[in-house]
Order: sequence, then C-alpha cells, then structure tokens
Amino acid sequence: MTYHRSTGGQWTQVDDFVTFMNKTYRQAVHSEVKKLTLADQNAIRGWKLVKKLDIELKGTDNLADHLLYSRQRNTLYFFHHVGFLNAHLQGRAHDIPLDSDMKMCLEMGTLPPLLLFETINSLQSVLFPSTDFKAHKMMERLVRKQDLDPECNHYAGYKRKDLSPGFDGAQYKYWGERLEILQNLLRERPPTTKWEKWLQWQSSDANAFAIAILALLISILVGIVSIGLSALQVWIAWMAWKYPVN
Repeated sequence: MTYHRSTGGQWTQVDDFVTFMNKTYRQAVHSEVKKLTLADQNAIRGWKLVKKLDIELKGTDNLADHLLYSRQRNTLYFFHHVGFLNAHLQGRAHDIPLDSDMKMCLEMGTLPPLLLFETINSLQSVLFPSTDFKAHKMMERLVRKQDLDPECNHYAGYKRKDLSPGFDGAQYKYWGERLEILQNLLRERPPTTKWEKWLQWQSSDANAFAIAILALLISILVGIVSIGLSALQVWIAWMAWKYPVN
C-alpha cells in the first residue's frame, strides 16, 4: 500500500513510502546547500532566540518537525531523541556511506547518516552547544521541564572516517532551509529598545521620505527668511534715502 502525508497530518494513498520519505526529508541540491560560518552558528543559539524573539522552544517526537518554526505560535520545534540518533549512527548507519540515498538506507533499516549527523549537529553545535554556558543550561532546563531525552546534554562527539570530507559540521543539505529561516528572523526581528527603534527608523524608507520632506520644509523656511531679510534691507535703504541723516 502507498501513502502520502498531507499538510493536515493524515496519510493518503498517493506516493510509495520511499517517495514520501524523500519529500519529507528533501536534500538540497549543491547550489542550495546552506553553509554556516562560526559567526552564523554563534548567532543561532537557543537562548538568543528566546531573549531576542521571545520564541518558545519545544521538543518534538517527530523528526520531520525538527527546526520547524511556527510563526502563528512563535514556537521552534526540535527533535530531542538524541539517543535514537546516536543508536543509528553507531549501529546500522555506521558502515553506510555518508551520502547514501534514502532508499538504500531504509532497506538497511536506518536513515541517511547525513540526516542523522545534521540533526545532532544542529542541536549540539548550533542551538545548544556545550561550549556556550547559557545554551547548555537552557537545554538542561528544557530536558527537566519537558521530560526530554537526557542524552540531549550528552555530547558524544561521534566521528567516522568519511565525516570530514562529506560533512564539515557547517553545511546543511537537509536542515539548511530551516536554519536560514531562523537567521532571517534574527536579522529582521522588531526593535525592542529605544536605541534599536531609533536605528531602525534612521535606516527605514519612511525615514528617508520624512528627511526629504523635512529638508524641503527647511529650504522653504530659509527662502522665506531670506526674502524677509532682503525686504528689510530694501526698506532700510529706502528709509535712509528718504530721511537722510544730516
């Protein structure tokens, strides 16, 4: 039987399972691969999303919802079953080539190693790295309050021989689009302090128009004052001519 997962979360008989999985976990083509610099990764911290955007961070059991941002709920979901990911990476996915396709991996009873690596890396190197004290403490609180997988805070640093050439920890073929959304949210976030609001106003199109109008009004005012001074000088000269001082 063939299935398709609709946007409403229901399954209908449209695609076979491999096609469904490929659609659910679409791998970006080479030109679309998202690469994060260290500065990019440092910017997308879980605690910064909360502090700057008041986003709610919520663990999910659905891998397909990893890094999914709900604008309506202002919530970011992240797949928290790190133990599951590590079990596959150290088990059936261990000897599978990093760039293996979905069909072959499913036949082996696992998911593509690259998908597994990206998921762990986006959690433990981007959102909640152990090197960031605030991020690490936040994950501890989330694990406790939401009853998440305790291995979220266990940084195994699992390695494999083909990891470096195939995945350098900064490029994302599966989750790049969602990471880019988070980057854009942080760049475009509404100003909160008076200083930020002033800076945004200074750089806005509306401000440019307002400055142009203000410049025009100042020019008109200066022109009126100049005409008034000229008229005053003419009147003074006329009075001096009509009533000369002996």
